[in-house]
Amino acid sequence: MKLALFAALAIALIAASQWYYQPSVETVAIASALLTGLLALTTWSARRFGKSLAGFFKTTLVGVVSALMFSQAMDIAYSILAAPAGGRLAFPIEQLAIGFALAALAQLLASALGSKVEKYSDGDQS
Repeated sequence: MKLALFAALAIALIAASQWYYQPSVETVAIASALLTGLLALTTWSARRFGKSLAGFFKTTLVGVVSALMFSQAMDIAYSILAAPAGGRLAFPIEQLAIGFALAALAQLLASALGSKVEKYSDGDQS
């Protein structure tokens, strides 16, 4: 019961803060969902690190990295929501195409450069 109460209070604080900060209802929903997930991650980490001073600093580091992740995710959300026609539906396809192209080019370049893996002979060399 105590956990549910604290979780509900935390989610309500997140939603309220984003309601007054974000420019649209869509970004409020996205930001609230992202922050709730990052809060879960940071809480999970805090439980693993313990209540010591070192655990506090480690949890703070996870919180700062989570905040950076939130900032980057919101940049993406703003870009998608502000794109023409209300969103970029081709965005995942574009990412996959670029990812496959980069992987193929990397394989071609790696094969042209040669492998760094040493090949062992069957043993009659001294």
